[in-house]
Amino acid sequence: MENLLLFLQTLFIHTYSKKNKKNIYDAIKLYCSLDIIGKIIKGKGWRKMKRILMSLLSLVLFLSAFLFDSNPSAANSDLTDEELTNLHYQQALEEMNRTGSYPGEIDNDDLNSVPPEAGSFSFKAGDILVTKSTDSSGLLGHTGIVLTNPKNVLHIRGPGAKPAVISINQWLSDYPATKVVRFNSSSRAYDAAKWASSNYVKSNGGRYSNLDYGFTGSIKGFKSTYCSKIVWQAYYYGAQKGYKVILQTPSQTKWIIPGIIAPYHYLNKSYQNYNGFKTVKSIKW
Repeated sequence: MENLLLFLQTLFIHTYSKKNKKNIYDAIKLYCSLDIIGKIIKGKGWRKMKRILMSLLSLVLFLSAFLFDSNPSAANSDLTDEELTNLHYQQALEEMNRTGSYPGEIDNDDLNSVPPEAGSFSFKAGDILVTKSTDSSGLLGHTGIVLTNPKNVLHIRGPGAKPAVISINQWLSDYPATKVVRFNSSSRAYDAAKWASSNYVKSNGGRYSNLDYGFTGSIKGFKSTYCSKIVWQAYYYGAQKGYKVILQTPSQTKWIIPGIIAPYHYLNKSYQNYNGFKTVKSIKW
Protein backbone atom coordinates (compact mmCIF):
# COMPACT_ATOMS: atom_id res chain seq x y z
CA MET A 1 0.00 0.00 0.00
CA GLU A 2 2.85 2.39 0.73
CA ASN A 3 4.15 1.81 -2.77
CA LEU A 4 0.75 2.57 -4.24
CA LEU A 5 0.52 5.81 -2.27
CA LEU A 6 3.99 6.77 -3.42
CA PHE A 7 2.97 6.16 -7.01
CA LEU A 8 -0.22 8.21 -6.71
CA GLN A 9 1.67 11.05 -5.02
CA THR A 10 4.25 11.06 -7.82
CA LEU A 11 1.50 10.93 -10.42
CA PHE A 12 -0.32 13.87 -8.83
CA ILE A 13 2.82 16.01 -8.68
CA HIS A 14 3.77 15.30 -12.29
CA THR A 15 0.24 15.85 -13.54
CA TYR A 16 -0.60 19.15 -11.90
CA SER A 17 2.78 20.82 -11.61
CA LYS A 18 3.54 20.52 -15.37
CA LYS A 19 1.69 21.45 -18.59
CA ASN A 20 2.84 18.47 -20.63
CA LYS A 21 0.78 15.26 -20.56
CA LYS A 22 3.98 13.30 -21.14
CA ASN A 23 4.71 13.70 -17.43
CA ILE A 24 1.78 11.43 -16.58
CA TYR A 25 3.45 8.61 -18.41
CA ASP A 26 6.75 9.47 -16.74
CA ALA A 27 5.02 8.89 -13.43
CA ILE A 28 3.78 5.50 -14.60
CA LYS A 29 7.30 4.57 -15.67
CA LEU A 30 8.58 5.66 -12.29
CA TYR A 31 6.08 3.39 -10.58
CA CYS A 32 7.12 0.45 -12.70
CA SER A 33 10.76 1.10 -11.88
CA LEU A 34 10.20 0.77 -8.13
CA ASP A 35 10.79 -2.94 -8.38
CA ILE A 36 7.65 -3.73 -6.43
CA ILE A 37 5.68 -5.41 -9.18
CA GLY A 38 7.09 -8.80 -8.30
CA LYS A 39 6.27 -8.35 -4.65
CA ILE A 40 2.67 -7.40 -5.40
CA ILE A 41 2.21 -10.28 -7.86
CA LYS A 42 3.31 -12.72 -5.18
CA GLY A 43 0.76 -11.32 -2.75
CA LYS A 44 -2.69 -12.81 -2.46
CA GLY A 45 -4.38 -9.46 -3.06
CA TRP A 46 -2.83 -8.88 -6.50
CA ARG A 47 -6.05 -9.16 -8.51
CA LYS A 48 -7.90 -6.82 -6.21
CA MET A 49 -4.97 -4.42 -6.15
CA LYS A 50 -4.74 -4.56 -9.94
CA ARG A 51 -8.40 -3.60 -10.33
CA ILE A 52 -7.99 -0.68 -7.94
CA LEU A 53 -4.83 0.48 -9.64
CA MET A 54 -6.28 0.31 -13.15
CA SER A 55 -9.40 2.19 -12.03
CA LEU A 56 -7.26 4.93 -10.52
CA LEU A 57 -5.08 5.12 -13.62
CA SER A 58 -8.12 5.39 -15.87
CA LEU A 59 -9.59 8.14 -13.71
CA VAL A 60 -6.37 10.16 -13.64
CA LEU A 61 -5.76 9.80 -17.39
CA PHE A 62 -9.35 10.78 -18.14
CA LEU A 63 -9.12 13.88 -15.95
CA SER A 64 -5.75 14.84 -17.42
CA ALA A 65 -7.09 14.53 -20.96
CA PHE A 66 -10.01 16.74 -20.01
CA LEU A 67 -7.81 19.32 -18.31
CA PHE A 68 -5.31 19.59 -21.15
CA ASP A 69 -7.32 18.87 -24.30
CA SER A 70 -10.40 20.89 -23.43
CA ASN A 71 -8.31 24.04 -23.43
CA PRO A 72 -6.33 24.16 -26.70
CA SER A 73 -5.65 27.84 -26.13
CA ALA A 74 -3.08 26.97 -23.48
CA ALA A 75 -0.68 25.79 -26.17
CA ASN A 76 -1.15 28.88 -28.34
CA SER A 77 -0.72 31.28 -25.43
CA ASP A 78 2.89 30.17 -24.98
CA LEU A 79 3.95 30.50 -28.62
CA THR A 80 6.77 32.89 -29.48
CA ASP A 81 6.40 35.52 -32.21
CA GLU A 82 8.39 33.31 -34.58
CA GLU A 83 6.17 30.32 -33.81
CA LEU A 84 3.06 32.43 -34.42
CA THR A 85 4.50 33.47 -37.80
CA ASN A 86 5.11 29.80 -38.63
CA LEU A 87 1.54 29.01 -37.56
CA HIS A 88 0.25 31.73 -39.89
CA TYR A 89 2.40 30.28 -42.69
CA GLN A 90 0.97 26.79 -42.19
CA GLN A 91 -2.60 28.09 -42.08
CA ALA A 92 -2.10 30.01 -45.32
CA LEU A 93 -0.60 26.97 -47.09
CA GLU A 94 -3.45 24.79 -45.87
CA GLU A 95 -5.98 27.26 -47.27
CA MET A 96 -4.14 27.28 -50.62
CA ASN A 97 -4.17 23.50 -50.72
CA ARG A 98 -7.81 23.32 -49.70
CA THR A 99 -9.30 26.07 -51.86
CA GLY A 100 -6.61 26.72 -54.48
CA SER A 101 -6.11 30.33 -53.39
CA TYR A 102 -5.27 32.51 -50.41
CA PRO A 103 -7.03 35.88 -50.31
CA GLY A 104 -5.66 36.93 -46.95
CA GLU A 105 -7.81 38.78 -44.47
CA ILE A 106 -9.94 40.95 -46.75
CA ASP A 107 -11.67 44.12 -45.64
CA ASN A 108 -14.48 44.05 -48.18
CA ASP A 109 -15.42 47.69 -47.59
CA ASP A 110 -12.03 48.88 -48.75
CA LEU A 111 -12.16 46.93 -52.00
CA ASN A 112 -14.75 49.40 -53.31
CA SER A 113 -14.57 52.39 -50.99
CA VAL A 114 -11.94 54.62 -52.61
CA PRO A 115 -13.41 56.61 -55.52
CA PRO A 116 -11.31 57.32 -58.61
CA GLU A 117 -9.65 60.71 -58.34
CA ALA A 118 -10.24 63.37 -60.94
CA GLY A 119 -7.42 64.54 -63.17
CA SER A 120 -3.88 63.22 -63.31
CA PHE A 121 -2.29 61.16 -60.59
CA SER A 122 1.38 61.16 -59.64
CA PHE A 123 2.79 57.80 -58.66
CA LYS A 124 5.56 57.94 -56.05
CA ALA A 125 8.50 55.71 -55.20
CA GLY A 126 7.41 52.97 -52.80
CA ASP A 127 3.75 53.04 -53.84
CA ILE A 128 2.21 49.57 -53.63
CA LEU A 129 0.04 48.61 -56.60
CA VAL A 130 -2.66 46.01 -55.94
CA THR A 131 -4.84 44.61 -58.71
CA LYS A 132 -7.80 42.27 -58.92
CA SER A 133 -7.36 41.89 -62.69
CA THR A 134 -5.34 38.70 -62.22
CA ASP A 135 -4.27 36.16 -59.65
CA SER A 136 -0.71 35.34 -58.69
CA SER A 137 -0.81 31.54 -58.52
CA GLY A 138 -2.10 30.55 -55.10
CA LEU A 139 -2.92 34.14 -54.15
CA LEU A 140 -5.94 36.24 -54.97
CA GLY A 141 -4.88 39.48 -56.61
CA HIS A 142 -1.43 40.64 -57.62
CA THR A 143 0.90 43.37 -56.42
CA GLY A 144 4.02 45.34 -57.34
CA ILE A 145 6.09 48.22 -55.98
CA VAL A 146 6.84 51.49 -57.74
CA LEU A 147 10.60 52.02 -58.04
CA THR A 148 12.76 55.13 -57.52
CA ASN A 149 11.97 56.02 -61.10
CA PRO A 150 8.21 56.36 -60.52
CA LYS A 151 7.45 55.35 -64.09
CA ASN A 152 8.51 51.76 -63.36
CA VAL A 153 7.11 48.90 -61.29
CA LEU A 154 8.83 45.78 -59.94
CA HIS A 155 6.79 42.56 -59.73
CA ILE A 156 6.89 38.83 -60.43
CA ARG A 157 4.07 37.39 -62.52
CA GLY A 158 3.84 33.84 -61.25
CA PRO A 159 5.23 30.30 -61.64
CA GLY A 160 8.09 30.15 -64.14
CA ALA A 161 8.70 33.90 -63.98
CA LYS A 162 11.49 35.94 -62.42
CA PRO A 163 11.31 39.38 -60.82
CA ALA A 164 10.87 41.93 -63.60
CA VAL A 165 10.46 45.64 -64.18
CA ILE A 166 7.64 47.02 -66.32
CA SER A 167 6.38 50.53 -66.90
CA ILE A 168 3.39 51.99 -65.07
CA ASN A 169 1.61 52.18 -68.44
CA GLN A 170 2.27 48.50 -69.06
CA TRP A 171 1.03 47.63 -65.59
CA LEU A 172 -2.22 49.52 -66.10
CA SER A 173 -2.64 47.89 -69.50
CA ASP A 174 -2.13 44.41 -68.07
CA TYR A 175 -3.96 45.09 -64.80
CA PRO A 176 -6.52 47.87 -65.39
CA ALA A 177 -8.28 47.43 -62.04
CA THR A 178 -5.63 48.74 -59.66
CA LYS A 179 -5.45 50.42 -56.27
CA VAL A 180 -2.50 52.47 -55.06
CA VAL A 181 -1.42 52.09 -51.43
CA ARG A 182 0.98 54.65 -49.98
CA PHE A 183 3.13 54.71 -46.83
CA ASN A 184 2.87 57.73 -44.54
CA SER A 185 6.60 58.53 -44.86
CA SER A 186 7.68 59.42 -48.38
CA SER A 187 11.39 59.21 -47.46
CA ARG A 188 11.08 55.70 -46.05
CA ALA A 189 8.90 54.67 -48.97
CA TYR A 190 11.72 55.86 -51.24
CA ASP A 191 14.17 53.75 -49.20
CA ALA A 192 11.93 50.71 -49.74
CA ALA A 193 11.86 51.35 -53.49
CA LYS A 194 15.64 51.79 -53.52
CA TRP A 195 16.17 48.49 -51.71
CA ALA A 196 13.86 46.68 -54.13
CA SER A 197 15.70 48.17 -57.10
CA SER A 198 19.15 47.28 -55.72
CA ASN A 199 18.28 43.72 -54.74
CA TYR A 200 15.63 42.48 -57.17
CA VAL A 201 16.35 44.31 -60.44
CA LYS A 202 18.69 42.33 -62.70
CA SER A 203 20.10 45.34 -64.56
CA ASN A 204 21.20 46.76 -61.21
CA GLY A 205 23.01 43.56 -60.30
CA GLY A 206 20.30 42.53 -57.88
CA ARG A 207 21.41 39.39 -56.06
CA TYR A 208 17.83 38.13 -55.81
CA SER A 209 16.81 38.92 -59.39
CA ASN A 210 16.95 35.24 -60.41
CA LEU A 211 14.83 33.84 -57.62
CA ASP A 212 12.09 31.44 -58.67
CA TYR A 213 8.45 32.08 -57.90
CA GLY A 214 7.29 30.07 -54.90
CA PHE A 215 6.37 29.99 -51.24
CA THR A 216 9.36 28.05 -49.92
CA GLY A 217 11.08 29.50 -46.89
CA SER A 218 10.25 32.35 -44.53
CA ILE A 219 8.99 35.75 -45.55
CA LYS A 220 12.36 37.20 -44.55
CA GLY A 221 14.32 34.64 -46.54
CA PHE A 222 15.41 34.29 -50.15
CA LYS A 223 14.83 30.67 -51.17
CA SER A 224 12.00 31.77 -53.45
CA THR A 225 9.72 34.76 -53.77
CA TYR A 226 6.30 35.97 -54.87
CA CYS A 227 4.75 39.33 -55.71
CA SER A 228 3.58 40.51 -52.30
CA LYS A 229 6.67 39.10 -50.59
CA ILE A 230 8.93 41.35 -52.69
CA VAL A 231 6.91 44.34 -51.53
CA TRP A 232 7.03 43.20 -47.92
CA GLN A 233 10.78 42.68 -47.99
CA ALA A 234 11.35 46.06 -49.62
CA TYR A 235 9.71 47.77 -46.66
CA TYR A 236 11.18 45.43 -44.07
CA TYR A 237 14.78 45.68 -45.22
CA GLY A 238 14.72 49.03 -46.98
CA ALA A 239 12.50 51.09 -44.68
CA GLN A 240 12.77 49.03 -41.48
CA LYS A 241 9.01 48.59 -41.59
CA GLY A 242 7.65 45.08 -41.17
CA TYR A 243 4.04 45.11 -42.37
CA LYS A 244 2.14 43.13 -39.74
CA VAL A 245 -1.14 41.24 -39.85
CA ILE A 246 -3.45 39.88 -37.18
CA LEU A 247 -3.36 36.24 -36.13
CA GLN A 248 -6.24 35.02 -34.03
CA THR A 249 -5.87 31.95 -31.85
CA PRO A 250 -8.29 30.62 -29.24
CA SER A 251 -6.26 32.41 -26.57
CA GLN A 252 -5.24 35.70 -28.14
CA THR A 253 -5.36 38.17 -31.00
CA LYS A 254 -1.90 39.42 -31.87
CA TRP A 255 -0.14 41.50 -34.49
CA ILE A 256 2.55 39.34 -36.09
CA ILE A 257 5.02 39.19 -38.95
CA PRO A 258 2.97 37.18 -41.47
CA GLY A 259 3.94 33.71 -42.57
CA ILE A 260 2.61 34.53 -46.03
CA ILE A 261 1.60 38.03 -47.09
CA ALA A 262 -1.26 38.25 -49.59
CA PRO A 263 -1.84 41.16 -52.01
CA TYR A 264 -5.16 42.01 -50.37
CA HIS A 265 -3.45 42.33 -47.00
CA TYR A 266 -2.26 45.70 -48.29
CA LEU A 267 -5.88 46.79 -48.82
CA ASN A 268 -7.16 45.76 -45.40
CA LYS A 269 -8.09 48.99 -43.59
CA SER A 270 -7.23 47.70 -40.14
CA TYR A 271 -3.83 46.59 -41.37
CA GLN A 272 -3.25 49.88 -43.18
CA ASN A 273 -4.09 51.92 -40.08
CA TYR A 274 -1.84 49.85 -37.87
CA ASN A 275 1.10 49.87 -40.29
CA GLY A 276 0.83 53.46 -41.48
CA PHE A 277 -0.48 52.96 -45.02
CA LYS A 278 -3.46 54.32 -46.92
CA THR A 279 -5.22 53.61 -50.20
CA VAL A 280 -4.82 56.85 -52.17
CA LYS A 281 -6.06 55.93 -55.63
CA SER A 282 -8.53 53.54 -57.21
CA ILE A 283 -8.40 52.92 -60.96
CA LYS A 284 -11.19 51.10 -62.82
CA TRP A 285 -11.95 49.06 -59.72
